[in-house]
Amino acid sequence: MKNESGFTRSWLLVLAVVLGLMVPARGFSASTTCGWNVNSFLNDTDNNNTALQLQSDGIGAYVTYGSNKGSKDSVLSVIQGNSCDWLLDVGSSLSRKVKLTLAYPASTVSPTPPPPFTVTENIAARIISICSENPLNNGITYGKMTTVGQTAQCGLHIAFDYNGNSYGLHLNPTNLAGTTWIQATCTGVSSGLCNTWTATPLPAPNNTVNPATNQNSGIGELFLVAKSGQRTPIAFYYVSFSALISK
Repeated sequence: MKNESGFTRSWLLVLAVVLGLMVPARGFSASTTCGWNVNSFLNDTDNNNTALQLQSDGIGAYVTYGSNKGSKDSVLSVIQGNSCDWLLDVGSSLSRKVKLTLAYPASTVSPTPPPPFTVTENIAARIISICSENPLNNGITYGKMTTVGQTAQCGLHIAFDYNGNSYGLHLNPTNLAGTTWIQATCTGVSSGLCNTWTATPLPAPNNTVNPATNQNSGIGELFLVAKSGQRTPIAFYYVSFSALISK
């Protein structure tokens, strides 16, 4: 016979581990050197004054506010404490948005489901760049860079709701063939750690060019996301963007 008390203790231990892994990404961990509020800037145009596909809302830098538990109006602009990755979350903000254009498919668009829009739209998005998705980084991410010019090729994920549906635009070639990495670059250092970064599509010679705009672009796959978490692919899209992050 199974020892019921032992069985219960084992499952309680498993449950504790699972719950530990499910701690929201916005929480900071005292066990790392990261966990910083940062200013996040999204450029609206490139050096040729051509509109980018991921833009700001035109109000200026994104800064953390209202992030206390239970707040109904908040922005998170952080280098995460639990992963040292960059997170910009305006999904719970009453005043801040980002702009996204789905005008440039990099593949045939699935007729069902259709993309939520093709023009530029203001969306309440959660943007996160995860460097651990690329095993070649060997643990290097935004908050662990130490020298100016240091780079990492990382994933980028944009989650948003539109007209009652949830969508995700994902750049992570480890799991999604046909998508590309983005590049995180350290541009300033203080006290031995990077304190300013850029996040952009990969530069030459590994770059992808949007033939319609002649811009360096990432390629992401767009999904319709059900409440169950099931993802239905829609199409691949070119995404040009340029972010500046400063501590």
